[in-house]
Order: sequence, then C-alpha cells, then structure tokens
Amino acid sequence: MPAESHNQDGPSRLDRMERLLDLLIQDHGKFREDHEDFRQDHRQLLTAQVLLTGSMKNLTLSVEKLAGHVEWQDGRIDKLTETLDKVVEIQAESQKQILESQRQIAASRKESAESRKEFDERLNALINIVDDLIRKRPPQ
Repeated sequence: MPAESHNQDGPSRLDRMERLLDLLIQDHGKFREDHEDFRQDHRQLLTAQVLLTGSMKNLTLSVEKLAGHVEWQDGRIDKLTETLDKVVEIQAESQKQILESQRQIAASRKESAESRKEFDERLNALINIVDDLIRKRPPQ
C-alpha cells in the first residue's frame, strides 16, 4: 500500500507527518516567541538587579552615616548624663547646706527669743526697782 493512499481507518501516514511537521513549526514559533519573552524578562531582571545593587549601596552608606550620628549622639548623651549627675549632686549638697542653715537659724531664733525674754524680765525688774526708788516704796 502506498503512503498517499487513504484507508477507511483514518488519514494516511503522509497526512499525519504533515500535521506533525505543522505542529513542530508552530511549536518552534511559540518557542521563539517564548525565548524572546524570556530574553526581555532576563534583561529587565538584570536592569532591576543593577538598580537594586545601586540602591543597596546607597542604603548601606546612609546606614553607616546614621550609625556615625547615633554614636556621636550617644557621646553627647553620656556627657549630658554626667553633667546632670553633677548638678543633682551639687543640688543635694546645697539642699543639705540650706537645711543646716535653717536649723541654725531656728536655733538662733530660739536662743534670741530666750535672751529677749530674760532681757525683758530683767528690764521689768529694773523698771520696778527704779519705780520703787522714785516713789520711795520699799522693794518687794
């Protein structure tokens, strides 16, 4: 039986081979399109990778600068903390001195009040004596 003949069972071998060849050509066309799409995607991916690398370098530089500023600020905060500790220490010492001065003033006032009371009592006694002498009354 020749290859071109059609039998009742279906297409001939030649027809099948032509259809297979057509399918291969179509697949090859799709493959070329897919390959071109892949090449474009690959180019875009490489471009994105270059841009990302540049951005990462810039980010790294920015983070390093920020770390330097943070370190500098930490130094300033440490100095400020030391200064505040000294201020608190001085303030506490001043408070102690003020309390001691207030205690001494209170003691002096109490002493002064006692002295004034004694002075008033003596002055009143003297006034009574002088009054008695002037009026010539006998001393009490």
